[in-house]
Amino acid sequence: MFLSPDSARRDPKEFRYPGDCLSSGWIRVIRLLPGDWATPIQCELFTCHLSLARYKALSYVWGSKHRTRPIRLADVEFPVTVNLESALRHLRELYKTVEGGPVLWVDSLCINQADDVERSSQVQMMGDIYARCEQVIVYLGDHTKSYSDPQHYPHSSSGKATKMLPVRPRKT
Repeated sequence: MFLSPDSARRDPKEFRYPGDCLSSGWIRVIRLLPGDWATPIQCELFTCHLSLARYKALSYVWGSKHRTRPIRLADVEFPVTVNLESALRHLRELYKTVEGGPVLWVDSLCINQADDVERSSQVQMMGDIYARCEQVIVYLGDHTKSYSDPQHYPHSSSGKATKMLPVRPRKT
């Protein structure tokens, strides 16, 4: 029997989210662990109060939920979209000099998407989550054009430029 790539993939609902339940005012952040370009993506997952958290927020196009790649999130294999895996790989390269790796808030990793109550609560906090972050990083995907500022557009091992646009949040 022949299985298409989509039918061979497991349903993301089968995965148990590795984070603990969140109380009001609390969020999760990840630490993107260092690694070489080709090594699998690994992230630690932490819970912290929003008012005390120090992190960068990643904004990106999710892409198809049917095209996924595995990462390690809190020592659990966790499916992410191809776009997110690419963004994390580029961020890991960009922040390779940060000891321990950068601390990030990424909606699809830091919110339990299978828990409707949590997702609703966290979505209501997103304005504050973005306003309180140290920096918003916008990932626009892989592109073949080269750009004038290599700090914001790191190159992958394939030679393709990646748009990483750091944006400073407004101070309130």
